[in-house]
Amino acid sequence: ALCAVGVMVLLTMLSVPKSLTGDEALTVTLAGESFSVMLDNLSKDIHMPGYYTLLWMWMKVFGNSLASLRVFAFIPVGALVFLGSRRLGKWSFLLLGTSPFLLHLAGEIRMYGLLALLGYLVYNSLKRYADAPSRGRYGLLAIWSALSVWTHVFAWPFVAGASLFLFWKKKWQPAVLLPVLCLIALTPAIPGLLRQVVSFAPAAGDSSHGLAEGAPVTARIAGMPFSIAGTLLRFSAGNAVFSFNLFSLGGFSFQSAAGFLLFFAVMASVMQGVRKTPPAAWFLMACVFLPLSFLRPSARHFAMTYSVFAAMAARGMDSGKLSKALRTLVPILSILVCLPFTARTTMPQRCTFDRDFREAAESAGQMALNHDIPLVIYLDNYSTMGVIYHLSDEGYGETNVWHPYQSQFSQGNYFFLNPEESLSFLMENTDSLIQTWGGDIILLANDPEVSRGPLYGTTNRIIGRGSDVMADLDLRESLEENYSLEKIPLEYSEGPFSLFLVRSH
Repeated sequence: ALCAVGVMVLLTMLSVPKSLTGDEALTVTLAGESFSVMLDNLSKDIHMPGYYTLLWMWMKVFGNSLASLRVFAFIPVGALVFLGSRRLGKWSFLLLGTSPFLLHLAGEIRMYGLLALLGYLVYNSLKRYADAPSRGRYGLLAIWSALSVWTHVFAWPFVAGASLFLFWKKKWQPAVLLPVLCLIALTPAIPGLLRQVVSFAPAAGDSSHGLAEGAPVTARIAGMPFSIAGTLLRFSAGNAVFSFNLFSLGGFSFQSAAGFLLFFAVMASVMQGVRKTPPAAWFLMACVFLPLSFLRPSARHFAMTYSVFAAMAARGMDSGKLSKALRTLVPILSILVCLPFTARTTMPQRCTFDRDFREAAESAGQMALNHDIPLVIYLDNYSTMGVIYHLSDEGYGETNVWHPYQSQFSQGNYFFLNPEESLSFLMENTDSLIQTWGGDIILLANDPEVSRGPLYGTTNRIIGRGSDVMADLDLRESLEENYSLEKIPLEYSEGPFSLFLVRSH
């Protein structure tokens, strides 16, 4: 167990300097506010306050430096690697200590590493209580379940799986009591949850520009098998080696080939270990995979089931015709997949392209200082928070910055209740907007010449699909008519995310 933690520590240390993602930037920004402001913002979002409260307390004691934040992210994953290596099976340390999926969670400043740890604690408590019922063991099961629903709303399917397993074991009273205790523990958060339900309901007469379209129900149902397969792929080989253009010649690489080999090796272990896995695992897996693959097909949302998945694989490595080969192959392939991850400057991101906010902030801050001109950030609100954090972290906190959310951020409001509202800055009259910026500027914006997707509108022409890649074609043309644009290369950022030096003719 200690060796497994040691390997994960060494791999994670190389991930400390990575740029924040947009989601991480939001998390850090909220936890950096006063407690009341943080809770007010969370009442407008789907995420629960448990993880944010822990991060808020951590930042009060250890500050908000990137190193401090990455250490905080590692702690629950390190605990999972240590505890799981002792409890999930004889060879589980080979999986957990070198897991590309856990390596991602160990560096990501989000609640999913904690969710994975709580998933292990619930699973282990459920098994122990089923084997030898006692009040103490049931109390631990209830505590871990309550903490999990305080961490993320997607913990409820896991709790439902535990309750159904207890029904199957004919433990009627404990089965009914478990979700009831979780609801009672959640009582302080109910007003915020009700506010979310009201806020997310569409307003009467709301006119949509088609900028934030959700997938239809039929498409979600059809995509469920692919979502489950994709989650198992990322459970095995992580997120770093798989990109949106993976199934093209341009997206294939040595790392993705190693990732697929690792996937097949781990899944072979899982198939060998299926029959030896406790029945509790099946209830938990089914209750999480079926609803979440329909609601939100993203591997990290399934994090609570990772320990169950690892238990199946570890038992498969303990016996069977391929067990010896798998015990050798899995850790070797895992290291081969993890090493490229540690060499990245960015965390694997949910958006279409990697964006290095740290590099962009350092380049833009230095240019703004050298030329004594302001910096304009013309991006979505999450990306804007990421750039602002790294400007401060890199020593450019005094840079003169303009962005579309200045009034909103100054009031401690970081969420939009309507996705259309969050993109409203793209609908502004660009000629008037440019005049408010004044003369020469450093501009950080998405480049419409690179952005992918349809063209929206005729008056306000917007290109792209997804808030992270949408670009304003009118803005680019207005700038080219009145200014000269010099595009500054960003080595570690892809796609439309671009930096420009804008000068008067």
